[in-house]
Amino acid sequence: MSRHKVLASEGLNVLTEHLKRVRSAAVDAKTAADALDDAEKLLDTEIKGLIAELRTELEDLTNEIIITGTAT
Repeated sequence: MSRHKVLASEGLNVLTEHLKRVRSAAVDAKTAADALDDAEKLLDTEIKGLIAELRTELEDLTNEIIITGTAT
Protein backbone atom coordinates (compact mmCIF):
# COMPACT_ATOMS: atom_id res chain seq x y z
CA MET A 1 0.00 0.00 0.00
CA SER A 2 1.37 3.43 -0.85
CA ARG A 3 2.36 5.84 1.89
CA HIS A 4 -0.56 8.15 1.01
CA LYS A 5 -3.07 5.32 1.25
CA VAL A 6 -1.65 4.29 4.62
CA LEU A 7 -1.87 7.87 5.91
CA ALA A 8 -5.39 8.24 4.53
CA SER A 9 -6.42 4.97 6.14
CA GLU A 10 -4.95 6.00 9.49
CA GLY A 11 -6.64 9.37 9.24
CA LEU A 12 -9.94 7.69 8.46
CA ASN A 13 -9.52 5.41 11.47
CA VAL A 14 -8.84 8.41 13.72
CA LEU A 15 -11.89 10.25 12.37
CA THR A 16 -14.02 7.13 12.83
CA GLU A 17 -12.93 6.85 16.47
CA HIS A 18 -13.70 10.52 17.06
CA LEU A 19 -17.11 10.09 15.45
CA LYS A 20 -17.84 7.15 17.75
CA ARG A 21 -16.92 9.28 20.76
CA VAL A 22 -19.07 12.18 19.54
CA ARG A 23 -22.02 9.85 18.98
CA SER A 24 -21.55 8.35 22.43
CA ALA A 25 -21.41 11.82 23.97
CA ALA A 26 -24.57 12.77 22.08
CA VAL A 27 -26.36 9.70 23.43
CA ASP A 28 -25.17 10.53 26.95
CA ALA A 29 -26.35 14.12 26.54
CA LYS A 30 -29.76 12.94 25.32
CA THR A 31 -30.05 10.53 28.24
CA ALA A 32 -29.14 13.31 30.67
CA ALA A 33 -31.63 15.69 29.06
CA ASP A 34 -34.37 13.06 29.30
CA ALA A 35 -33.55 12.44 32.96
CA LEU A 36 -33.66 16.17 33.62
CA ASP A 37 -37.06 16.42 31.92
CA ASP A 38 -38.35 13.53 34.03
CA ALA A 39 -37.03 15.15 37.21
CA GLU A 40 -38.64 18.45 36.26
CA LYS A 41 -42.01 16.76 35.70
CA LEU A 42 -41.74 14.93 39.01
CA LEU A 43 -40.83 18.12 40.84
CA ASP A 44 -43.72 19.95 39.18
CA THR A 45 -46.09 17.20 40.29
CA GLU A 46 -44.73 17.29 43.84
CA ILE A 47 -45.06 21.08 44.02
CA LYS A 48 -48.64 20.94 42.75
CA GLY A 49 -49.42 18.28 45.36
CA LEU A 50 -47.94 20.38 48.16
CA ILE A 51 -49.87 23.45 47.01
CA ALA A 52 -53.10 21.42 47.00
CA GLU A 53 -52.38 20.17 50.53
CA LEU A 54 -51.64 23.68 51.77
CA ARG A 55 -54.78 25.01 50.11
CA THR A 56 -56.86 22.33 51.84
CA GLU A 57 -55.27 23.05 55.21
CA LEU A 58 -55.84 26.78 54.75
CA GLU A 59 -59.48 26.20 53.82
CA ASP A 60 -59.95 23.95 56.86
CA LEU A 61 -58.33 26.52 59.13
CA THR A 62 -60.42 29.33 57.63
CA ASN A 63 -63.60 27.31 58.13
CA GLU A 64 -62.60 26.56 61.71
CA ILE A 65 -62.01 30.24 62.39
CA ILE A 66 -65.36 31.15 60.85
CA ILE A 67 -67.21 28.50 62.87
CA THR A 68 -65.46 28.78 66.24
CA GLY A 69 -63.89 32.20 66.09
CA THR A 70 -60.47 30.72 66.92
CA ALA A 71 -57.95 28.46 65.34
CA THR A 72 -56.45 25.39 66.97
